[in-house]
Amino acid sequence: MPFDRFALEQLADDLLPDATIAQRVATGFNRNHSIQSEGGVINEEYRVETVVDRVETTTAVFLGLTLGCARCHDHKYDPISQREFYEFYALFNNVPETAHVGNADKLADKPFVKVPSAEQWKQMEWHRDEIAELEKKPEAEQQLKAARKALAALGQAAPTSMVMGELSPARKTFVLSRGQYDQPSDVEVSAGLPAALGQWPAGAPRNRLGLAKWIAGAENPLTARVVVNRFWQMHFGTGIVKSSEDFGAQGEWPTDPALLDWLAAEFVRSGWNRKAMHKLIVMSATYQQVSRVSSGLLEVDPVNRLFARGPRFRLPAEMIRDHALASSGLLVGRLGGESVRPYQPPGLWDDVVYENVPRFVQDHGGKLYRRSLYTYWKRSVPPPNMQAFDAPSREVCVLTRAKTNTPLAALVLMNDPTFVEASRKLAGRVLRDGGATEESRLTLLHRLVCGRRPTERELGLLSSALAELQTSFRAEPEAARRLMAVGESPHDPALDAVELAAYASLANAVLGTDEAITRN
Repeated sequence: MPFDRFALEQLADDLLPDATIAQRVATGFNRNHSIQSEGGVINEEYRVETVVDRVETTTAVFLGLTLGCARCHDHKYDPISQREFYEFYALFNNVPETAHVGNADKLADKPFVKVPSAEQWKQMEWHRDEIAELEKKPEAEQQLKAARKALAALGQAAPTSMVMGELSPARKTFVLSRGQYDQPSDVEVSAGLPAALGQWPAGAPRNRLGLAKWIAGAENPLTARVVVNRFWQMHFGTGIVKSSEDFGAQGEWPTDPALLDWLAAEFVRSGWNRKAMHKLIVMSATYQQVSRVSSGLLEVDPVNRLFARGPRFRLPAEMIRDHALASSGLLVGRLGGESVRPYQPPGLWDDVVYENVPRFVQDHGGKLYRRSLYTYWKRSVPPPNMQAFDAPSREVCVLTRAKTNTPLAALVLMNDPTFVEASRKLAGRVLRDGGATEESRLTLLHRLVCGRRPTERELGLLSSALAELQTSFRAEPEAARRLMAVGESPHDPALDAVELAAYASLANAVLGTDEAITRN
């Protein structure tokens, strides 16, 4: 799907004539905010916060602006007044919602739609055909009632998805004094854009649909630049504009404005084709440079802002987990589906949820090994093994992740069940497929994790470490059995437990190396 179409669907597909369920579901992007179920919550307070969240997220993601800084007063650095903030706010202030569901058993705040699964769709079509036939038979009244009841039950059983909607007549919007929900001023505003961003497109409706068409329009000077800068950041660790979330006066100037402009123009010229842009970047000579540092390069480009050498940065938390699973052969690559609940520390949710809220229940089987993209995410209790690698809580939109280096990250790689189990399965893979010699097995282990053959020195270090581990596990076979019991996936009983444990511990060490978790 072209990016301009993607942006339109995320922001305003519910406003298209005869919007389908799939199109309406796309607007759930702007409903993915915090929802309160506490008693005593003031509905209007949290409703205002959700609208502000939409404004801040939309302007940061598509326009690279910190518009939220003008909520309480005129922007201190960019030419955006408080009034203009609320004119933009008015575009998102017309959703018939409360942001408070009242009871924990109501997991969705209106408006929402029922989204049947593929299997449910088949059953519903079958019942509709059955109903159409039964309606032709006056004597089949009881059967017709049963068929209609079955169809209604299927509709009720379908998963729920929150979507955007519009009030009619539109909700009035006022400038809020100091940004407070309960202090509306006398200044009423209508939907619009900050003057610094240009004029509202002629003929476009003054609602989210008009905004989406302006954002995704080829004449918009910001969207394409902001998006390709983020593509560059994904591949190089840092964007051409380092402050990818802030293209305003306080943001960093692009290191190569001409390159940013050219990439943006290519993006629009390609039909907003994301795959084409990623291919263009990764096939460039700049991307294919080695990341090795020399004294000469350090002198002319010490922090690599001019990209004098290849990028080198730690992988995101999700990729670190996925890499371990992929190396071991555990990763389940199936696309789509519901969220999954992999290993978590026991009792993790107990201190942050109410008695009537479901506790974390771990999944089993292949669901444990799906890509981290599908991990169920409770924003008040994010997965600890991803937090250790600076995964954000997702309470607000984060365009540039922090990168810290703490002992907790190393401890996760050493002890988290996901990584220990991946090490165990990787060891089994090496023993089965690595040949009959120790050298061939160690070579395969290193290639699976690091993507290259080990040097002679590295082979020597791996061999020495393996010998120590073999000696240790032979002296304490019970430790080997405990290691084999980590995780749900079975180990091959044909493999010697001591040998498997030794290779598993070595694999764990290799998975924890800097090279294994770093994009070189």
